[in-house]
Amino acid sequence: MKAWSQKLIIAVFVVSAMLMWAGCSDNNDIIVSGNNTTQLSGIESYYPLTEGYQTTYSVHDIGGSDVTVVNRINGIDTTQGFTLICQTAQTGQTTDTGFFYVGADAILYFDYLSATPEKFLQTPLSNGSTWNRFPTIQDDFSGILPDWNKGNNSNSKTVPTDGSSQMTVVGSDFVTLSHGDSYSYAVKVVNTGSNGTQNAYWFVSGVGMVKYILGVSQNDPTTGNIVGELTSYEQF
Repeated sequence: MKAWSQKLIIAVFVVSAMLMWAGCSDNNDIIVSGNNTTQLSGIESYYPLTEGYQTTYSVHDIGGSDVTVVNRINGIDTTQGFTLICQTAQTGQTTDTGFFYVGADAILYFDYLSATPEKFLQTPLSNGSTWNRFPTIQDDFSGILPDWNKGNNSNSKTVPTDGSSQMTVVGSDFVTLSHGDSYSYAVKVVNTGSNGTQNAYWFVSGVGMVKYILGVSQNDPTTGNIVGELTSYEQF
């Protein structure tokens, strides 16, 4: 068993035991970081995970539906040297919950506490770099703890990654969003979507994910089947 897998198992077990009934907010064990996104460095600067950081996305589905998704970092619990970070995603009246573990060069995402982790981001974020969202892990995390889905019984992911495991950095773009905001040096990461088309995700240091497209249109690479755009970000 790999050392980092052992640590993850321990981290999940310890934090789950402490938070199983408390959720990821209004808990005496929650530590308020007090950090500002401009102070972040390394991998976390591209997806800020400080307590109270909130991002709002406008998400358009080619089928005609438009929703607003509000993501917020609600809890940071540090126990025995391990830190799991709780994020909620509010869509209308539905709240979903996910968890992050920040390593030296990667951010791992858990759909729920006993889920097999997904490698959400990994450095270096330089052109041509690749990583696998689901690295080869022999350990079955799902059998260690009972599933815990806070929010509802059909917990949805709080991050939009989908499709193939291999993620590839293809450079950086100047991104202009439909409501007028623009970002320089947005790192573009792509993978193959579940329907065979390309998915694309753009990350900006100090801000986070500013845009994503699931099923990029072959006729217009700025749009696709599902398009999410950042409309606001703030630190509470």
